Order: sequence, then structure tokens, then C-alpha cells
Amino acid sequence: MSLFQHVETREFQIGDPIFRIAVYANSSYTDTQDMGFFGQYYNGSNLCFTGLFRDASDSGKYKLFTGLQTLPLVSDTLGIIDTNDNNYTLADLDVQNFRAFGDVATNGDLIVNGSKAAFNVNIFNVEDNIITVGAESGATEDFGYVGMRSASNVSLHDTAKISNVVIHTNYTNGSTTLLINIAASGIDYFKGWIIVNSMDGINSAKIIESSSDSGNIHTLILSSGFASNLTAGSDTVSLYNKHHVGWIYDESEGTLHAMGFPRETNETKIDYISPVNGNLPDYINVSVNDLTIKGDLTLTSSISMRTKTINIDTTFTQSDIFDYDIIFINKESDGVYTLPQISSLAVPANTAYNISFINVNAGGISTIIGSGSDTIEGKPQIQLIKLYMKVVLFVSNQLSNVWLIKG
Repeated sequence: MSLFQHVETREFQIGDPIFRIAVYANSSYTDTQDMGFFGQYYNGSNLCFTGLFRDASDSGKYKLFTGLQTLPLVSDTLGIIDTNDNNYTLADLDVQNFRAFGDVATNGDLIVNGSKAAFNVNIFNVEDNIITVGAESGATEDFGYVGMRSASNVSLHDTAKISNVVIHTNYTNGSTTLLINIAASGIDYFKGWIIVNSMDGINSAKIIESSSDSGNIHTLILSSGFASNLTAGSDTVSLYNKHHVGWIYDESEGTLHAMGFPRETNETKIDYISPVNGNLPDYINVSVNDLTIKGDLTLTSSISMRTKTINIDTTFTQSDIFDYDIIFINKESDGVYTLPQISSLAVPANTAYNISFINVNAGGISTIIGSGSDTIEGKPQIQLIKLYMKVVLFVSNQLSNVWLIKG
């Protein structure tokens, strides 16, 4: 039998749905043969080869190639595509949908031109030190990092943005359509909001997928139906807006905001002053250890203080000093209040604490004393005699047995 069969034809049809190649491979052969198919083309100056093959020298990876100018070696025991040829390159491939059931590795850029990229993973690691967001967007668009919260977490931990909204028509349990009566206007005004009803409570939280309005009547489409029937005019719902939370840079203000808001899909503007069609944002709490401000500090609300009120003689504990800003002393008669021993506080290095004691009762004298050999600026005690008389004591790891009076 001849090794080569040459068929000169314009069309070659194979009736079988599957055809086999490399049929001589058996237990007598090691896995050193490449296998696949290739064709040739002329690039204007050279004869080139392109095809698809299994690369035996690279763990059996399948490769689509082009530009090869060395004729692949072919025999009954030999099939080699020369991947070391200077003109060998991997070819491009266009597909409609692509699914990988293992790892996907890319040595180039990953460019996604769709409306979103969804990563359903437990951990998403980025090895670069800096993540660039919105680099290709227009100058007027806001940008930032946003995470989406579950409906149950929103209803459990947040205060409703809008409460006691009346049901407009009777609702049948299980339905995903609900009508409410509220003064607001705009298609999808409530899209992304979280909703709970008065019958089922906070555990009934659902996501509003879309909404439409006719005057003050809004038709809401829910992610799933409620468990209970709801009666028009008596049963109510509450609406929560912080479905998404994150850091948003407002281009128009030049300000970085920590915010929560209903939705981010197709939204390019998260505006606290002039919200876009129901996408009402609210600021969220941010906790830091030390805060350095290089410019002005503008407060739009009061600073909350951690306070405690005592009505009896007390020996203070470490948590009293560390966990409170102000202790109000409200004993009608004279009282004695003992500070914890400084050596027992274990104040961290380079850390200091202030604690304010305020006598809020005119009928008693409040005497504050140190423990053991501790003093208050060299004295064993101080007295708060008058109503609202205050002292601020200061302690740090640099002070072995002395409380300082601040101010």
C-alpha cells in the first residue's frame, strides 16, 4: 500500500459524520506525533501554511496557527508542525459564544465590549497594585468601585428610605406584580430598590426588577412574590435604597463619596444633590483608625459621642476609658470615682486616650481619685463641685502613673 494517496479534486466529501486520522498510532508509538490538518495560501511573497493541530510537544494542547513557511513533516510515524519557525504564529478565532470548563489564561489584554462582565467566584484577586476604573469613559461620567448587597442584608441592617407606602390594589401571594401609591414619577423609578411588606416583615425582602408609573400609581415587578396576601388601603410596604454600596468619584464636584444607592446598571451619574430618576443615594458609615485632613473639615451633621451615665460610686474599668468619650456623673449626694490603674490599661504604643468626666448634678461633689500610686498631675484626687463642672483626663503609654488634665 502506498504511503501517500493523492486525490486531485475540487470537492472531497466524506459521508461518515466522524473521520479518524493518525490511525497507525498504537502502543508501539510514543506520544510524539502532532496531528491535525493544514492548508496552504500565498501571502503575496511566500507560500504559507495554516491549520489546526494537537501539539504533542506541549502537553497535547490544540493550536490554531497561521504564517508557517516550513512544510509540516508527514509520514505514517511522524507528524510535526514546526512551532519554532520564525513565521509561525497562532491564528485569530471568532466565535459567537465561548465556554471554558477549566482555567482560562491570557498572555495579552482581556477586552470585554459587552455591557457587563460577571464573575461568579468566591475570591477575585488582582495582582496589580493599582486598579484603573473608567479610563476609557467620557470626562463627565462618574466612576468608582461598587458592590451589590443581598436584599435580606439591606432590610435587616438598614433603615427604610421610604416607609408606610400604601398598597393600591389587593395583592395575591406569589405574584411578582405589585401596585403602590406614592408621589414619584419616571419609568423604572424604583428599579433596584429593596421592598418589604408589613405582613411578612423584614424577612420578606425582594428586589424591584422594574417599575412603571401612571400618576402616583407605580406598578412594580418583583424578583419573586411575597408569601402573604396584602390588602389595599391597609397593608403597606417599606422601600430601601442602599442595594449597591461603594466609592463613587463625582466628576462635577471633584469629590470622592462613600455611598449606597439602588442601582448601577447603565447609570453614569450618581448624584446626591440631583438624583437621576429614583436612583437616590445616601452616604454610608466609614470607620478609620487615624484620619489626616489636609484641607478644611465641613460637617453637615453633629459628631456622635460615646457617652455613659453613672449614679453610684464607681471604680472605672479599662472599657470605660477606651470605649467612651464622656462619662456623666449624676449622683445626688457626694460620690467617689476611682480611675483604673494606668499599668493595667495596656495602652498601645504611640496611642493616647481622652476621657471627659462631667458632674451633671448640683447636689453632690464628685471626687475622682487615682488607683494605687497613680496621680492626677501629682495630686491624689480632683473634685468636680459645680453643676456641669468638667475635667478631661489624658493617658498614654508614655505616662507610667500620671493622669494629665487636658486643657
